[in-house]
Amino acid sequence: PKNTFSPMIKGEKIPVFHDVVYFEKELNFREFKFFDNLHHSIMVPINGKAAKINIAVSEFTASRMKELLHIPEHKIKIIKEGVEEIFTVIKNKKKLDAIKEKYRLSMPFFFYAGSLSPRKNMLRVLQAFEKIKNKIPHTLYYTAGYSWLDNEVITYIKKNNLESRVIKLGYVSDEDLVA
Repeated sequence: PKNTFSPMIKGEKIPVFHDVVYFEKELNFREFKFFDNLHHSIMVPINGKAAKINIAVSEFTASRMKELLHIPEHKIKIIKEGVEEIFTVIKNKKKLDAIKEKYRLSMPFFFYAGSLSPRKNMLRVLQAFEKIKNKIPHTLYYTAGYSWLDNEVITYIKKNNLESRVIKLGYVSDEDLVA
């Protein structure tokens, strides 16, 4: 599931690349702590070349792997990420209303399910939301747990008095997440 592995592991290696954003030099992106970042910057390109095959989750990721990591095209296989069958449109109004009540959702709203790590760009979303909050009635709900470097996001919410409009739901089960 990751794009790094130990060279000590025997057998064929098939890393999965969800993105290679930390190799986009002009973005000056650094999500990881110093030694983790150093490890990634050294091991990911080495592992990509040493792997039997590399899995990219999109055409874009594959193209960036070729350009930034110099992984030959014949060593990259694109397998797009799937969606569980449970994730389908819910038309049952009673079920939808029950979820709205359970999580005290006010309509209309924006919703984000994921971590608050820097690569998810939640801070930018909050900055945009803060600029338009007085022009729209929406609330922004998010599910994120604690993640590395999420303090900047939490601080931004508090500093800009967004607590009543940006609300953390915490863990939401897959069944509820669908609704």
